[in-house]
Amino acid sequence: SNNCDNVVSLTAVLHSLQTTGAVQYAKLNTFCLDSISPALVADAAAHRISGYVRLFNTFDRKDIKINAIKAALHAGNPVILGLIAPPSFGRAGEFWLPKETPELGAAGHAVTVVAYDDKNSGGSIEVVNSWGKHWGKDGFTWIQYEDVERFVMYGYAIFDNQYSSCLNKVAAGSVRFTTTAGADMPASSSRLGFYRLDKAYPTKTEFTVRVNTEQKMYVYGVYTDASNAVQTFFPWGDNHYSNAIILNKHEFKLPPGDFPFTLEPPSGTNYLCFIFSATPLDIQAMAQQLQAGSGDFSARVKSAFKIRNGGQTVQWKEGMGFSVEYDAEFRIAMVVQLDQK
Repeated sequence: SNNCDNVVSLTAVLHSLQTTGAVQYAKLNTFCLDSISPALVADAAAHRISGYVRLFNTFDRKDIKINAIKAALHAGNPVILGLIAPPSFGRAGEFWLPKETPELGAAGHAVTVVAYDDKNSGGSIEVVNSWGKHWGKDGFTWIQYEDVERFVMYGYAIFDNQYSSCLNKVAAGSVRFTTTAGADMPASSSRLGFYRLDKAYPTKTEFTVRVNTEQKMYVYGVYTDASNAVQTFFPWGDNHYSNAIILNKHEFKLPPGDFPFTLEPPSGTNYLCFIFSATPLDIQAMAQQLQAGSGDFSARVKSAFKIRNGGQTVQWKEGMGFSVEYDAEFRIAMVVQLDQK
């Protein structure tokens, strides 16, 4: 573009890295071009990321933001932050010590986290900026945890499926249903990949689901109730928070946030389907295929999501779980029937 001052969203940049890729700086160090050669476009395609995941929300507490950043760094994933950048940010030295309030920030800006230190000034993260070595200390600055909570609005981790073919890796997943009163909601399996909760639950029952995973993967959730309408329940809309699992072992709660699932009328049979995939899926399009399909819910799931999990490599477990030999194309569907009275 001939206007480098145009505003661009952080998610738009990450989406471009996923779909288009990036050219190495040594091959393209000129900015604001009106066009890019086909050769460079082809070169960029060789440097695409597999995906990205939102680590936390603007309103999350300090400990949630910091722990999410730490976990992603420990997993070897780059962390990109979107922060409010008031005038003091341009004057940052070894530390950025803002005196402004976040509401007075003039603009948003993106930086990359390279380190954290719990003992540095009571806890700080180190970031690298894109403004050259004359900014901060050689292009880097430290931000205290308290200021991360106040000024950092968004955090994303870049998600990459890079697995060595020399390693025999096993992926695993499991779910556990619990009422908000703390009671387990056990289930039994009647066939491969299909579980049914052992008893029916009354309308207005509130519950949550704990999801455990081993290996990096994407997790999705769709459901249908007695009305037969199919909807997604994870991720929520366009919120990719924790949809891509970047840790080798991870546990998270559904639904995200402080509110549980609630069984609403009509009574009857509910099906919740959990999809575990090595690659990202167009969950909305697949949910539409699931809605339009024929046959029982499990058969429609296998057709819509192109599931072939009846092979020898999948081991279904008691409770609600599985393990599978990992490859770059694995995709597992687990269906849970919940009867509502």
